[in-house]
Amino acid sequence: DAHRAMVMQSQMTDAESSLINTHSIPEAQGYTILWTAKEALSKILKIGLTTDFQILEIKTMEKLDNVYISTFSHFSQYKALSYQSNGYMCSIVLPKKTTVDLMEVWNAFSMVTSKV
Repeated sequence: DAHRAMVMQSQMTDAESSLINTHSIPEAQGYTILWTAKEALSKILKIGLTTDFQILEIKTMEKLDNVYISTFSHFSQYKALSYQSNGYMCSIVLPKKTTVDLMEVWNAFSMVTSKV
């Protein structure tokens, strides 16, 4: 929602906000993609959300089918895959060169979020 988007926006860099504008993504969705990707990276790094969010900065974001693929400015060895369903966002961080078919995961996520 708009209030949460404002809170998330306050934690993003200008470059990250530009990514949302470049892709013409609605702000609430765009900031949720960025937030959940950063949160997933923080879990991979085992630091949680205890660090400055700028160190987790998103460098690039592109859309492939229904999935947003993001890379990180300071952790170039990782990428995030983000998928939205029924107003919820799921982001998974994995090694950048990994290829994986997550269609079953996204379908299960869609089924679960349709019941909420």
